[in-house]
Amino acid sequence: MLTGPAKVKKPQAADPGISFILDLYDNEIPDPLPNLRVEILVADTYKSIVNIENQVQDREMVFSVPFGDTAYASQIGNPLLVSIKAYYNFEGQPPVNILNFLENLPAQGSSYQVVTTRNYLPHAPEASTSVDSLYPSTLLVGEYLRSPANRYICLMEPNGQLSVYSANGDNIQPLWQTPEPEGNPGRGNYFATMQYDGNFCIYGGAPMAPTYNVWNSYQASGGGYTMHPDDEFLSLDDQGELALYTGKGPGDPDKALLYILYSGPDQ
Repeated sequence: MLTGPAKVKKPQAADPGISFILDLYDNEIPDPLPNLRVEILVADTYKSIVNIENQVQDREMVFSVPFGDTAYASQIGNPLLVSIKAYYNFEGQPPVNILNFLENLPAQGSSYQVVTTRNYLPHAPEASTSVDSLYPSTLLVGEYLRSPANRYICLMEPNGQLSVYSANGDNIQPLWQTPEPEGNPGRGNYFATMQYDGNFCIYGGAPMAPTYNVWNSYQASGGGYTMHPDDEFLSLDDQGELALYTGKGPGDPDKALLYILYSGPDQ
């Protein structure tokens, strides 16, 4: 049973507890949320409460809720009744319930694995005061986007290039790259970021201290698209297409294609 505008995706019970993805893509849910409270109850016995008192900008959030190896081991092979509720509230107002999830999940004997690999970059905050606040919108050297079905990756290379690869088992082939920077302006430190202003950029240096603009999507397009501050994201799909969209993320029903950086190998 599921009620409310929020959704639960990929719920699983495995050693040592519960994992799930909270989907907040719905026009009824404020963006950003002013705060978030998630209550998880397992088998009417094991309760966990997560309180996020700051603004919540992510539209998908991964939760892993262990409740002890001994307690879980006694449940293996049995259905576990799992209840998940979520709320937010504006200051001085009563809590608003956005999720009521109630379902029996089989208690598996294996360990759970929650896939947290990103397949898109949301835009950065308008004002960033820490590296942590920039992380969701940034790829550091060695970090990558992976398409939902694991067919393609988009990698931030040590030489300052951003590359799209096919990922077919051990046979990983490059398909597309941004131009290699002239010289070595970032001294080996590079990062790619989806900026608040709608420009997707590669810089030399560090996220809180960029030293040189290596490449950016607006310049590469020849000014061929209109940037949308506070309403853009970069996405890699299972056709290998790397593109900018307006909207809050791939699950946004109102998203719209803005500019294609790479159209994929079959186009």
